[in-house]
Amino acid sequence: LKCVRAAVPIPLVIDVDTSSPSVSVEREGNSVFQLPGFHLELDALGSMTFKSTSPFCLRKFQHFLLSLARNSGVVRAKGFVSFSLMPSRRYELHLVGDRYEVCEVVDDVYGVEESVAIVLIGTGIKSSELRQRLQGCVDHYHEEGDAASASKESIETFRAMIAEDKRFSLCPSPSPLIVAFTLNGTYGSFGKLSELLVEAANRELSVRLSKHSLFMLTGKERNIFVFPLSSLANVSQWRTALGRETFVVLSNLVDPQQQALYSN
Repeated sequence: LKCVRAAVPIPLVIDVDTSSPSVSVEREGNSVFQLPGFHLELDALGSMTFKSTSPFCLRKFQHFLLSLARNSGVVRAKGFVSFSLMPSRRYELHLVGDRYEVCEVVDDVYGVEESVAIVLIGTGIKSSELRQRLQGCVDHYHEEGDAASASKESIETFRAMIAEDKRFSLCPSPSPLIVAFTLNGTYGSFGKLSELLVEAANRELSVRLSKHSLFMLTGKERNIFVFPLSSLANVSQWRTALGRETFVVLSNLVDPQQQALYSN
């Protein structure tokens, strides 16, 4: 793809969508295709910052992240978050397009005093609206427990799916509302993975599963935390996604070159 000073429409780099006019992109050999939704002239980026001394309600923040993919203009988010379900844990957030990663901070050397400090970056973002929605995620009164009964069935369903799959092991959970699990180290024809590769594979699987109505976090114990939505409508989707994404991650690890990528 030829460009001048990296002037490339954002959707060619990040999987996002807007309602702006399409742009024609010319490939080698003069073949042209239409890219809907962006034009270079409309790609000016803006940003906003949100901070809170109180932690987020994990359930509400999950809904917020899922809604960002629907024409919010946000293409990148980063920062630190804490949740009322696990007030002693701090997580580092990275979002690009509709993929996000939330990893527990092991050594908090950043000196962030707030429970939540996030920067949102995008095109045509409505700062006041996004700030109001983020403020709605703040759990001032520790209401997270109110979702326990509504979420219990979906959580137990997901926990049973993990228990039945020999590729995983259940781990001690930091909350009854969260399922904690890890990939095992031995997978038959896939061979045996080192601890470093298991950790890297857990992180990659967490990112991949985050696109399937599951809130995924990676803990410092090298395992995965999952907070399913309260609705059971996506159970079959979860089962399909778990099988497909796990197979992709493990298949990549068979290739020594891919192993090197996961290890870096």
